[in-house]
Amino acid sequence: MSKSIIGLSALVVALIPLVGWAEELPKDAVPLTASEVRELYSGKSANWSRSRAYFAPDSTFLMHGKDKSWFGEGKWTVNGNEVCGKLKRTSVKDGKSNTGGDCWAWYRVGKKYMTFWSGEKDKKYGYYDSELKKMSAGDKVSRTVAELKKKSGS
Repeated sequence: MSKSIIGLSALVVALIPLVGWAEELPKDAVPLTASEVRELYSGKSANWSRSRAYFAPDSTFLMHGKDKSWFGEGKWTVNGNEVCGKLKRTSVKDGKSNTGGDCWAWYRVGKKYMTFWSGEKDKKYGYYDSELKKMSAGDKVSRTVAELKKKSGS
């Protein structure tokens, strides 16, 4: 086996935990209601691979990079089975900002919850069931956002 094939195989295996097991949405998947989606997020923090976010009950959306180089402030909304977070993202180093956001569509398949992140490129096989494991009750973000905001001079 050539070194390039071995190297490529090792890279693919190393990336599997980062992307999760994306799959096709089963035909019997049922979209969650807006109130079910709101309940999944309200008052909870997300711990993603490169960032953390807080979905406050008053619709405030806070986020920061795990490397603490940026922070974001905005609002989150629910429309049908989709939650979206829109925010202004600010660099701690130079105070420059831009706007952006992400959305997650939610489905139930039996007792299993599946979601689709708007940043996913594969619109057919981008569904995954690990998002709820990344969520926890309470605000684990606001303090860090306040510290980063002060550091940036914003």
